[in-house]
Amino acid sequence: MRIKDYPKTVAAKEQYTSGDIAVLLGVSLRTASIMLKNGVIKSFQLPGLTGRRVLHNELVAFLNSSPDYAYAAAKLVDEIEESHP
Repeated sequence: MRIKDYPKTVAAKEQYTSGDIAVLLGVSLRTASIMLKNGVIKSFQLPGLTGRRVLHNELVAFLNSSPDYAYAAAKLVDEIEESHP
């Protein structure tokens, strides 16, 4: 799925899944999972589940510190502005 096809509600989320991160950053699910597991993006794991979650402010902090993903930050800001007029 490409970010243009992704639901506009992604910006309104408080927590993102590894799938959300993959779409927002334009990377594979495996790459996003590795980034989360290795702490490239600060995340946490819910008890009893294998997936990881990223808080909105942690995603924003990562995007602000990573110029390689500036396009994702711009897209996220555009979606926030569209969903909160």
